[in-house]
Amino acid sequence: MRDKIDKFSWAMEFVLGQEGGYSNDPRDPGGETNFGIAKKFHPNVDIKALTAGQAKMIYFGQYWRPARCPDMPAPVALAVMDMAVNCGSAKAAVRLQRAINQIGSAPAPIDVDGDIGDETIGALLHCDPWIVLSVFNGFRLRYYYALRNKMAWAFGGWVGRVAELMVYAATREA
Repeated sequence: MRDKIDKFSWAMEFVLGQEGGYSNDPRDPGGETNFGIAKKFHPNVDIKALTAGQAKMIYFGQYWRPARCPDMPAPVALAVMDMAVNCGSAKAAVRLQRAINQIGSAPAPIDVDGDIGDETIGALLHCDPWIVLSVFNGFRLRYYYALRNKMAWAFGGWVGRVAELMVYAATREA
């Protein structure tokens, strides 16, 4: 095992490894992308000139902190961040909330509202993070499966990405 690093850097190692560099695939609804940052959602960013450091700053400010990832156990934070990057924070939040309710370890069921607030974090901390990760990724795969006819080119990549995330989380220390 390598030395411990902070959760965000650990998560970014995985996300940037999956997202890769510059792309302008006409089938991608996000349009021109670099390091997973899409022009459609960041119209004022020079995507082609974007550096990995700049991409990390965007990820930290627009995904990591708003999704409350600093408050989560590392494997759950990684999965929530990764799905937020693919599909948006609200979709990731809904699947996390469903996973927490499905497990039933929290003192009471939580609202499935797509917003990760104190209630969601408090309930999450009553659960085994590896069970949450597994159930969350099950809900995530179900969501991707529903997209298979609309985004067949991305579907296979996203399904494989979930499997790679599970291996990464299990074999690399945060």
